[in-house]
Amino acid sequence: MKPSFTRPFQAAESDVPHARDTSTFLKARLAFAEFARTSDGKLHLLVYGKVITRHVDPIEKKPVVHYMPGSKIFSIATTGCNWLCHYCQNFDISQRRKVEGSDHSPEDIAGMAVSHGCQGLAYTYNQPTIFVEFARDVGLEAHRRGLVNIFVSNGYGTPEAVSVMGGFLDCITIDFKGNGETEFLRKYVGIPDAGAIFQTIQETRDKTKIQSK
Repeated sequence: MKPSFTRPFQAAESDVPHARDTSTFLKARLAFAEFARTSDGKLHLLVYGKVITRHVDPIEKKPVVHYMPGSKIFSIATTGCNWLCHYCQNFDISQRRKVEGSDHSPEDIAGMAVSHGCQGLAYTYNQPTIFVEFARDVGLEAHRRGLVNIFVSNGYGTPEAVSVMGGFLDCITIDFKGNGETEFLRKYVGIPDAGAIFQTIQETRDKTKIQSK
């Protein structure tokens, strides 16, 4: 299945629809093989359907508070991230420098969740807006099967990503990594400041029905 969120490759300073990037970060993301510049001048999602890990978790592990307590959640991730946290506990997944994982369709993933007796899916372990097209397609299939969708996110997204999330996401928890001080984020995370995180929180609150935790 081909991803549908492609657009002409632009200067490194520009945002891609999925998650914000500085010039340095876009180069890092390309090096991490999350996207590639193709001959047709578009960015294509290379991790679509490439699931590096899947696991059944209690919803409280996400952690999501006061939302379907006691539920079982089927957690998935691809490789890659839009941050380079020095302290990432999932660094082997989030900072892996090549596309790896088993191939699964959205129907496969939703079916696995049902077969394991789960009440929903979590897109977690890395930043889910990295693979937002795949998450969207899985999420829509999950809804057809009566499952909920949860993002565990760093919040470093774009308005386009939030708009897409609003079409399938039921709940999001935004992990504020460390603190919002500019010096800390530049030194340990590799982003210029926390502005985009606050924007994502506000856009999610004001423009979607997603429950924020």
